[in-house]
Amino acid sequence: MSQELVNPSSIVERFSQLPIRSRIAVPIFLVLFIVNVLVFKYVEGHSWITSIYFVIILLTTVGFGDIVPSNDFSRILVILLVISGFVTFAFAAEDIFENILKERFSNIGSIPTKTLNLENHIIIGGYGSKGRRVASLLRDRGFEIIVIDPSETAQIAIAAGYRTIITDVSKIDVLEKLNLDKAKGIFLLLNDDHATIHAAIHARSISQNVLIYAELRNAESDEVARYVGIDNPILLSTSLASNLREILREDHSFIPYDTRTLVTQQASIGYIRSKNMNNIFEEFNTAQLLGTVNLSLNTFQIAGRSPEFDINSVSDRYEYLFSVDRNQISGKHGYWKSLLQDDNRKIHVAGYSQIVKDTLSKLDLQSKQLTVLWSNEEEYDRAKEDGHFLVKWEVNKSAKIVSELVNEGDIVLSFFEDVTDSLILALSLKRKGLNQNLVQTVVYEREVKPFVRAGTNFVVPSQYVVADLILREFFNDAHIPPSVFHGNSHIFEQVVTEDNLKYWRRRLRSLGYDNLALIYSNKLGRLVKFDNKKMKLNEGDRLLIMLKKSFTP
Repeated sequence: MSQELVNPSSIVERFSQLPIRSRIAVPIFLVLFIVNVLVFKYVEGHSWITSIYFVIILLTTVGFGDIVPSNDFSRILVILLVISGFVTFAFAAEDIFENILKERFSNIGSIPTKTLNLENHIIIGGYGSKGRRVASLLRDRGFEIIVIDPSETAQIAIAAGYRTIITDVSKIDVLEKLNLDKAKGIFLLLNDDHATIHAAIHARSISQNVLIYAELRNAESDEVARYVGIDNPILLSTSLASNLREILREDHSFIPYDTRTLVTQQASIGYIRSKNMNNIFEEFNTAQLLGTVNLSLNTFQIAGRSPEFDINSVSDRYEYLFSVDRNQISGKHGYWKSLLQDDNRKIHVAGYSQIVKDTLSKLDLQSKQLTVLWSNEEEYDRAKEDGHFLVKWEVNKSAKIVSELVNEGDIVLSFFEDVTDSLILALSLKRKGLNQNLVQTVVYEREVKPFVRAGTNFVVPSQYVVADLILREFFNDAHIPPSVFHGNSHIFEQVVTEDNLKYWRRRLRSLGYDNLALIYSNKLGRLVKFDNKKMKLNEGDRLLIMLKKSFTP
């Protein structure tokens, strides 16, 4: 990715944008400055250092009095220099102050007066939980981020250091100034399908090439979204179903990316979760352990400095993140079988909103008898229409309901909208020792820990699930090496090119102790810990970077 560098052409361009008074005053001031230095050097007979020293002391009005002009010609030049200096400084101060006000004003809602001079930037409409996660992950990858949000959350974006415009992203006169033809992508995360569709129509009318990604709440909007030019509309129900399939799977080796679709490189990051990995490591003999993933908290822990696999230390509670030679995994995909397809298991669903109904329909469970715990009449009517077995959820009868309904090995999918109902269900299952396969969905990541303390094995923050799925689609479509996302870390591969070489050299130097960067050197042919003092980054090198705590809360 190209980085904006200071060069003569950019300096000239910026100077040409100054008001005409400043464009006249600045050259006059510079000429008089140089002339005065020359006069005090050759007419007054002082040294270069003394001459420059006198002129600077004069302009700053310090006036020590240790050096003074000795003739009328020198005095006249000094007078002209002081007058031009005062005028130039006054103009400059006014222009700077005006530019600061303009920049500040643009950050609090005004439409840019001209098209932004940016390339490969990312536009994010909506800075809620999904927008914050997407912005943070893309900034990790080196993208310039533009946030557009009309609400109070825009102040959070400004505080996080993003260029922010507090306005409606669906306004066409706003989109016209965002240089969409040169943007890498636009993400519409508005929680309002109508606003999303309008914004997409306007964005596509401006640029036929920009990649547009959006979250939609209603399944009916999916087909409409494709007509208006959204490249990959992501339904919440689709995201949840995808995540549930990934969580509820049997022991397996798993490589989560289709390496054949990547142009820049082939992915080499994957998970292993298996009780018998001997055969796997005979096949992937270059595998190197990067760390472990806690399945409950969705957190990543970096392995030691010289990690080695111990195939006898696998735990059902963790997944192991590894990296292998990309040539070894080409065309290989892991095996998994969903526990949801096991005919011997019963499935209980707590809560039955329209999104829950759409999610279950994508899990191919039509042949299974589901038990639905309903808490309001709307859920009851919807579940009854679909032919499910119904049980009314009552908090004061939670222990009895769980005891009579749930057996060992059953799967409980909890979608209750009320967090209190969900926690009580989790505690009731824990007291009966039946929480082994409880999967709880929550809206925000901050709600994960209470459920983990209550004994829930899998907690799915829906906002992050949507953001992660959208980004996976974007990376694939934009031919960007993929990322692995966790609640406390971001892991990704990066190919070093001529355009981004300087950027990644600087970035690696800035990584702190809690972060880890590995470099796969073509020369060495293996993964090694990157050391800025001993190793020099070159074009063609492949970075594997692990960032801890990179997300905006």
